[in-house]
Amino acid sequence: SYEATAIMASAELRWNVEGTSDAPQASGILAYSTKRDASSMVLWGLPTDVNRNYTAWSVKNGEPIKIGNMWPEGKGLWILIPGDATKMDGIGVTMRMVGAPKESAGSWRGACRGGQGRT
Repeated sequence: SYEATAIMASAELRWNVEGTSDAPQASGILAYSTKRDASSMVLWGLPTDVNRNYTAWSVKNGEPIKIGNMWPEGKGLWILIPGDATKMDGIGVTMRMVGAPKESAGSWRGACRGGQGRT
């Protein structure tokens, strides 16, 4: 999306996002623009077929909070995240197959994690 690209281009802060043991090939970038008070996250290395849904979660005080669904773009996935990304302790992404039970915030296994180191 145009907004996601604009945030990436104007971001003053960036963090690397790394795959977990469930998806070690995944990587990405979380970028935060203080001027727009929003973030954009782009991930690569995850399957993007129509049978998979990816959900982004922020982590605060050890608790995951659902942000929303990620959208496929080329060979990657993206999401816009409103608000100040520096107030999150971390970020995670879960994947579920279409038709599988919905994710619960209490028992998630992440495909990616990030928000620890600024670049």
